[in-house]
Amino acid sequence: MPPSDFHDQHGGDRFPPPSTPRKVAGGIRLQARGRQPVGTTWWARRWLASLEALGIGERLERGRDYARGGQVMTLDVDVSGVVSAKVQGTRLTPYAARIEAQPFTQLEWLGLADAFAAQANFRAQLLAGVMPDDAEAIFARAGLRLFPTTDDDLHFSCTCADWATPCRHVAAACYLVGEAFDRDPLLLLRLRGIEAPLLLELLASRDGSTGGGAPRGDAERAVGAPATPAGPAGTEPAVDSVQFWSVPGSEQQPRLDLTPPPADAPLVRILGAVPFWRGLDDFEPTMRTLYARLRGDGVALDVALDVMLDAALDGAPEGALGRGPDTLGT
Repeated sequence: MPPSDFHDQHGGDRFPPPSTPRKVAGGIRLQARGRQPVGTTWWARRWLASLEALGIGERLERGRDYARGGQVMTLDVDVSGVVSAKVQGTRLTPYAARIEAQPFTQLEWLGLADAFAAQANFRAQLLAGVMPDDAEAIFARAGLRLFPTTDDDLHFSCTCADWATPCRHVAAACYLVGEAFDRDPLLLLRLRGIEAPLLLELLASRDGSTGGGAPRGDAERAVGAPATPAGPAGTEPAVDSVQFWSVPGSEQQPRLDLTPPPADAPLVRILGAVPFWRGLDDFEPTMRTLYARLRGDGVALDVALDVMLDAALDGAPEGALGRGPDTLGT
């Protein structure tokens, strides 16, 4: 039936009449409840706001019930710039929905990596599950767009017969992609053409660290440091028991690292909402409160260790802790 005929027969409604999709077991459900906004981070909300700015906000709403009801069976973000989803509709065979973005070239990503590395803590924030606040500005200075701003930036397609673009199946995928970006901002960069390990390696090579995260200067000093004298050929170096059980000066004692992370409770942010959580309060704020409490306990523990260590050093012979290996356990 031509769109014009359908339009006339259904009172001018531009969309097909509502229908009930087949139920899906184990589908991907939208975590936003009721009419809550989708996404809790600025980059997830920016993704959906950019889609609405393209003039498809009304059509996006059609897919919200599908996303909330778990009709999306699979969702994949590919480095080629394609989001593919299988969405169960009214027919027996699920529909194949696609969102296509234009990935950046390798040369463009090399330039972006230089710009990212010049920003303090950019790599640490990405590892902590946070898209830095100035990320979009960095893309803009490079003449690139992180989020779609024109109709040419995104292309939608689906195997369903709906002529509206995007259809409800694609719209459901748009919502779920937004929540996926919420949990892992590196997926947004993946959609733009770069894998997370490669980007982090590029940033590590530009901030003076090795692939293992150790500063290059430390690695070079370690290479040039005098080697520990070895024992006879084929044997391990001898261990000095007195030196092994001695305690260096208190100023050299290792201390707990109490530096706050770039983002509060980063693992909780990456994990996102937990479907099996049965607490009275929501999972994320509960875990954030627990993280803050544990950080306070860490400070108290650090102070207590300092007091204990000072007391042990005051009562021990010079350079030793007071109990040697032959007195342990007695």
